[in-house]
Amino acid sequence: MAKIFVGNIPYSLGEAGLKAVFGAYGTIVSIDVLSGYAFMEFETEESAIRAVEEKNNCIIDERKIAVQLSRPRGSAASGRGAKTKAPSATSHRGPEHTSTSGSCEGTGKAATAVEEPGDQPYCDSGVHLSLVLHRLAKNELRKSVTAPASSVTTSTTSASSPKATPILDLSTARELLFPTIRFAVSICVGPEDLDQYIELQNTCDWIYSAYGVHPHFANQFTGEYENKIIERMSHPRTVGWGECGLDYFKNFVSHEIQQEVFPRQMKRAIEFQKTLVVHTRDADDDTLRLMTEVLPSSHPIHMHCFTGGPEFASQIMRRFPNVAFGISGAMTFNIPNYSDRMQETVKMLPLGHIVLDTCGPYMAPVPFKGQTGHPGHIPVIASEVARLKGTSQREVLQITLDNTMRIYTIHL
Repeated sequence: MAKIFVGNIPYSLGEAGLKAVFGAYGTIVSIDVLSGYAFMEFETEESAIRAVEEKNNCIIDERKIAVQLSRPRGSAASGRGAKTKAPSATSHRGPEHTSTSGSCEGTGKAATAVEEPGDQPYCDSGVHLSLVLHRLAKNELRKSVTAPASSVTTSTTSASSPKATPILDLSTARELLFPTIRFAVSICVGPEDLDQYIELQNTCDWIYSAYGVHPHFANQFTGEYENKIIERMSHPRTVGWGECGLDYFKNFVSHEIQQEVFPRQMKRAIEFQKTLVVHTRDADDDTLRLMTEVLPSSHPIHMHCFTGGPEFASQIMRRFPNVAFGISGAMTFNIPNYSDRMQETVKMLPLGHIVLDTCGPYMAPVPFKGQTGHPGHIPVIASEVARLKGTSQREVLQITLDNTMRIYTIHL
């Protein structure tokens, strides 16, 4: 028997729909439909390979699905340096919406095999949970969530009149989308959402928090807001200050203001002995210079959703040995000079310096690109890191969980 992974499935395509689409390739032994994706087991490996070759990148209900061979947890293919039985990989740019329904761009080749997430505990070391919950409570959840029938009752499952149960609280989101998560570090980036982040931290004991001002909002780092952040530092599950830093890519705020606010926040992280959560984009030299001028070399640092290259990462590691680099779904985007650079960074970094960020609701990995990112995507990111490092998804999930607990001084 052999399994396939089907990603980016439409909300309307339940178990019966999957059987209708894939039944022609052979006897289907089992189907496990999850949040926006599914694992399907065929009676023969030949059937699975044919399904991958002919259905990968097909358009179903205006959504391009990703179909890949799946390797079970603990199989020979999961070991360090092991080979997968999948045919040679094809370049896959992820889901793209199209108005053409039912068409197929069959490549004749299978995509890289993915590993089943299983029940391995993990954490999300950098996510914006208030924004995730806001997105999931809106109509967009119809694109990003397919709730198990056993746990959600809908008034109808008709494709012509779709209904979806809104996810209005994090307990429901956790149950449906990321049930094996141990904890998440929820990052508040500015004054607008501060109250929502405080409420989530106070009501969910699995949420640890960092508070700061993103460089996009550096001009909002007033004395009043700074004092509100300081009040949060006494909470037992406030573990970081940030995210803060420099962003010269979008330039929403002048470089001068960013360079004035970043050191102020670094000094607060030192004062309150909190991990510094750093955002940097297209600002390598100034980021490294300011960090070197202000931070003790031993200070714990989380380079959140890091998109820099291997040389920049090496420079940071040499000066700050207690640094961890947040790897996100952005490395799966297949964007020249961007995701490939990030993949080279992952190959260079020791696993002991890697943590996994979804940066949800942004940066959802392929095959969920364009949908609401959430902590349930961490196993997908871990699979890609495992592929690049020549190890197993289980090892990546466990080591990055340990790394996050260490860098944030979290004791469970």
